[in-house]
Amino acid sequence: MRVRNPAVLYYVNDMARAKGFYTRVFQVDPIYESDGYTSLNLGSIVLALHILPAGTAGILPHAGLCLTVDNIEEIQEEVEQLGGRLVEIREARDHIPKIGCFQDPDGNGFELSERRSG
Repeated sequence: MRVRNPAVLYYVNDMARAKGFYTRVFQVDPIYESDGYTSLNLGSIVLALHILPAGTAGILPHAGLCLTVDNIEEIQEEVEQLGGRLVEIREARDHIPKIGCFQDPDGNGFELSERRSG
C-alpha cells in the first residue's frame, strides 16, 4: 500500500475550544496535544486539529483528507498527470513533517505528509 495513517485534518481558530468539543462529543482522549496540534484516535482514522496560521481569514481549502506517504514528489507527478495540482509544499521543521497540499481535478483538497526516517 502506497499510503497509510488516514487522518481528517481540521484547521481551527481556538485549540482549547476545538479539543474540548471533540473530546467531549466523541468521548476520546488526545493521542498527541500541543498548542498548535492535537490528534484524536477515532478508530480507523485520526482526527487532526491544527491551529490556523496567523493572519488566515478562513478555513484552508486543502483541509480534509490527510495521508502519510514515502515521497511527496513521486506522488505529485502522478497527481498532476491525472489532472490534480500541487497548491503548496511546506518543508519539514522541528517535529513537523514535510507537507504537500493538493487539489484533485474537481478542486477537493487533501494533504500528504512525508514519512520521516528515524
